[in-house]
Amino acid sequence: MKPVFDVQRSPDKVVWTDIAPNLPLNTTSYVDKAGLTPNASYFYIVRAFKNLTFSQFSDSATAVTFAEDPFAGRFQRLYISSVSMVYGVRNNPADTIYESQASLQFTFNQIYSFDKSVANGTSTVRGLAGDSTYYFHIRSVNRAGTTLAMERGLEHPRL
Repeated sequence: MKPVFDVQRSPDKVVWTDIAPNLPLNTTSYVDKAGLTPNASYFYIVRAFKNLTFSQFSDSATAVTFAEDPFAGRFQRLYISSVSMVYGVRNNPADTIYESQASLQFTFNQIYSFDKSVANGTSTVRGLAGDSTYYFHIRSVNRAGTTLAMERGLEHPRL
């Protein structure tokens, strides 16, 4: 039998599941995509196998999955110097952070104001100037602080 790698995953470092039990030894990377929860930490270990003999497991490595993007963002209330927005939180856990951003530029080269809120589906961006047109984005942030490049844009009201 050819030697192979065995990759296992755990959400808690207690219960381990084989996710790739027969990777060729020349494998230098592996992408785990099946059955993962958004914005969750996972631990991974690897060992080699040949002729019914296993090596010791490697030290564990940790990865955090991306949080899912919010959806159906819309304005709830417009004030002279602030905007309240509502959005869907998808399947993200309750501790997921969402960033709401406002910019005077469609390209978002300069962020004028932003709000960070926990996954309750509402956000308020404050400190906006009147008689200005703003562009807004809402994006999710995972536990590792990573955001996806894709952001949800909202229509741009004039305050």
